[in-house]
Amino acid sequence: ESVSARISGTPTAPIVIRAARPGTVLIRGDVDAPRFRPAEGRPFTFCADFEKRVEGVAERSTLRSYEPMLSLAEVELTPASFYQDPQAGRLYVHTSDSGHPDCHALSISVTNGFGILLTPPPGSTTVHDVVIDGLGFTGYQAREFPPEPGSRNRWGLHVVMGERVAIRRCTAFLNGGGIYLLAPTDSVVEDCYAFGNRSRFLDLGNNILGWSVSDTTFRRNRVESFWKSGTSTDDITFYGGERYDKKPTRGIMEANLAINAGLMIKGAFGPDSRQAGNIVVGRGAYFYRPPDATNILLPQYDSPQAKRSYVDPVNHDFRLQADAP
Repeated sequence: ESVSARISGTPTAPIVIRAARPGTVLIRGDVDAPRFRPAEGRPFTFCADFEKRVEGVAERSTLRSYEPMLSLAEVELTPASFYQDPQAGRLYVHTSDSGHPDCHALSISVTNGFGILLTPPPGSTTVHDVVIDGLGFTGYQAREFPPEPGSRNRWGLHVVMGERVAIRRCTAFLNGGGIYLLAPTDSVVEDCYAFGNRSRFLDLGNNILGWSVSDTTFRRNRVESFWKSGTSTDDITFYGGERYDKKPTRGIMEANLAINAGLMIKGAFGPDSRQAGNIVVGRGAYFYRPPDATNILLPQYDSPQAKRSYVDPVNHDFRLQADAP
């Protein structure tokens, strides 16, 4: 399923796209994988009958996306990879541990699009006065480079030129990208969780990204990576240069949690863009801008020192203990 809409509300009557109960609506671009069988003469490769075009394969057991290969021989040599033979109608995979795919809960992306894509309606330059609340997105990937300008990726949720847009309590996982706002103004992303999103074509902010934001806030979000990647790939990010409409490039990062990821504010953002109360921990943890005393940077959050200082760092409770050194 892929939903595209050109919509806007008004300040007094915003359009609301909301789950009746947050967390119960999951918009999917994938399907559960069929049963696999060993590929003849290939000890590490497994095959299944599958005729739809495969955009991506995800391993839910490890929250890892597979790399597409050009041949069956490459799959045999490469863990966490796949190859589709369209003539034979077969899909070949090599799991991350070379074990049987049925033990890894694979999903197959078959939708070369976005979970929800919002663009300005006719006669308007912005998508304005919209609330998106409590939705989940998974399975949106692209095997080849996406041609749309301003994206270079497939996102669970993508809002173009948002104004007074609020995204709350949404979850995005195992997509090319999680949540993406392109040139938003007076908007907010808060209380969202994005994890395991990974693009082959865009190497920054694959979990939550705001590009050339103006007076926009990312607040109380959580981003998380589960396997090693390049710097900045899994971050929560503000990025971009000066805006075409000359509005100030300015944003606030507040009380976000990044696990095995970083927090980036980079580009034409001046000193009036600020970061406060954020916690960045684990493998690959960093702040692109030096953090002040309100932020926590803790690459080894399970160390004895961290356990003496914080209430429960292993479970991401970073309140100071009363007798912290």
